[in-house]
Amino acid sequence: GFRHVRWTGAREVEAVTLDALIRAHGLPDYCKIDIEGSEAEALEGLSQPIGLVSFERLAEAGAAWLRCLDLLEALGPYRYNWARGEAPALTGRWTDRDGVISALSSERRVTDVFAALPETAARIGGQ
Repeated sequence: GFRHVRWTGAREVEAVTLDALIRAHGLPDYCKIDIEGSEAEALEGLSQPIGLVSFERLAEAGAAWLRCLDLLEALGPYRYNWARGEAPALTGRWTDRDGVISALSSERRVTDVFAALPETAARIGGQ
């Protein structure tokens, strides 16, 4: 978590949307979003589904991760899986939106949530 981190100073950075990146470089097979609580803002710049998307769920950010699920659900029939903490593996079981919410609602560790379209989830393994 970030309870003990103290941010000092500020920097101005250029931001581009995921749609702009797709126009410039093509549709990726996988997109990892890890921007310390601003994951939903990044997904707001995406208007088409990507086969596999992962984003970081920070316990300190409360329900902000639910906005990520809403944005992904608007793009396609995603299935969800997750890796708790720094675990190098998924739980092994793909589930729907309600299932991932139920599984992670009381989780206090940082969690990487993976959203896959059904054909991608089937290739990766699991249900």
